[in-house]
Amino acid sequence: MIELKDICKSYKNKTVLQHLNFTIDKGQRIAIFGENGCGKTTLLKIIVGQIKSFSGGAYYQNTDLRISALIETPQFIETWSGEENLFYFLKRKELKNTKRYIELFGLSDDIERKVSSYSLGMKQKLLLILALSRDFDLLLLDEPYIALDNEAVQNLDKEIFEISNKGKSVVVVSHILMQYCYIHSCMDTTHNSEKPLQHPYLGKVFYCNYFRR
Repeated sequence: MIELKDICKSYKNKTVLQHLNFTIDKGQRIAIFGENGCGKTTLLKIIVGQIKSFSGGAYYQNTDLRISALIETPQFIETWSGEENLFYFLKRKELKNTKRYIELFGLSDDIERKVSSYSLGMKQKLLLILALSRDFDLLLLDEPYIALDNEAVQNLDKEIFEISNKGKSVVVVSHILMQYCYIHSCMDTTHNSEKPLQHPYLGKVFYCNYFRR
């Protein structure tokens, strides 16, 4: 689906991506985790095309690849309701998907309230509803678990699993490991060598200093 070859990216004197080779296949679930500032979000921005200044190449098997990305938080219109914001940001044909996700994340009773009254966790759920409701082949989620309650975390993990079973690909990045209950392909940027770990939900999780080796 997407192949990144020999990607290098620096900010001033700091190198965050160095000779990275990375492939995303159809129906694949990938978790990328590591310390803050190690290049996780930069990688997603390169994939989605928000960063164009880098060395190496990004190759897309399908030029019509549809990507839904939760990378930088959109500025919701605080005086509007959650529902009104979804109508504003989504295409008409995508609105049919919102009902299921509103129920999944427990916002049914609050979707008509003004976003200004939402807690941080509720705003994060609205962001996820927005990203998941889009028509996509590839879903990119940057720190999706921020401020979520345990039920919402479990529902998101199960949804990621179901999405990949439908042939869609998902990439999740976070500095938190234990959230990845259903994701089977992991890279840890904080370790120097691959060390398989047996996890009750993940199966084998591989740690590797993948971005700056």
